[in-house]
Amino acid sequence: DRQTDRQTDRQTDRQTDRQTWIDIAKGIGILLIVLGHILESGSFRIWIYSFHVPLFFCISGMTYRLSSRFQSTHWKEQIKSKFKRTVIPYFVFGSLSYLYWLLIERRFRVDTNVSVYKPLVGLFWGSGSDNLTFNAALWFLPCLFIVFCLFIFVESHYKGTVKIICYLILISMGVLIEKYLSTRLPWGVDVALFALFFLLVGYYMYSYLENLNSLSLHLKIWFAIVSLSINIPVALWNGVTGMASVIYGNVVLFIIAAVSGSVVVIEIAQIIKSNTLLEFLGINSIIIMCIHEPIRRIVIKAFSILIRVDISTIRDNVLYSFFVCLIVILIVCPACIIIRNKMKWMLGIKSK
Repeated sequence: DRQTDRQTDRQTDRQTDRQTWIDIAKGIGILLIVLGHILESGSFRIWIYSFHVPLFFCISGMTYRLSSRFQSTHWKEQIKSKFKRTVIPYFVFGSLSYLYWLLIERRFRVDTNVSVYKPLVGLFWGSGSDNLTFNAALWFLPCLFIVFCLFIFVESHYKGTVKIICYLILISMGVLIEKYLSTRLPWGVDVALFALFFLLVGYYMYSYLENLNSLSLHLKIWFAIVSLSINIPVALWNGVTGMASVIYGNVVLFIIAAVSGSVVVIEIAQIIKSNTLLEFLGINSIIIMCIHEPIRRIVIKAFSILIRVDISTIRDNVLYSFFVCLIVILIVCPACIIIRNKMKWMLGIKSK
């Protein structure tokens, strides 16, 4: 009995360790998301955009791999669960963002010259910064839902060679759409087809990535340095990219930069091991994703007035952007606590 208890404790510790470094990786990732949305140009922004969104698709595959109980349910139930956790928050936060834009922000933004109906239609279309002008970051949630629908359906219905062929066809369609289709598809289907690749990387390479956690600190640091030495030059060589805008540049270079950059973040998370703030940000990354856009616009404007510097200057300067990012995070943290503890329904979670 004692031996069984010890084995159970070790399994629990390993599970906790996994969840901890994954949360830290998500925390680093969401910081880069916020910072990337503040920065408007420059090499640092190019570097961030080379991997920060693929990182979250990769982590989604990793967390799915961890949820063995979830995988044992029927594929329709899995999709229903993903709908609750992605689409419900999308429409809740999207509706609130639209109302804020309609009643308040639209009167002050000089870059918004659209009818009140276009963004409302855009809310249901679910993709494109022009359609989601009130909160462009929300595109990720319906897109993630589509990625999971594709993944869960293929995994549940096909095996072996047929499954591989299905994935190759879907991902190839995503690459071709980027090259030849100028119209955005609803709910980010155009992005989801290609993003499926990164979810598969996280799902099928999870065991390998987890094994990196067992390396010595010295080897982890060297592995992170090697990965970063691949990521940076490839990202800068490929130039401006962005999954939200369906801009990949050279697809091969984009994949190399995205995967190597994601590995860098994962390695850093495993080196850190424990950090309360980053874990908090990782656990609440969906909330931050949903609410930071309107807040960062307010903070940028206020900061511009306070220091008497043009907004464009702030958004082109890395140090200014870091400071704005810090302020935005400080503002959203209390909101995360309130929503997580008192308003779980906004996240598609039933309150106990």
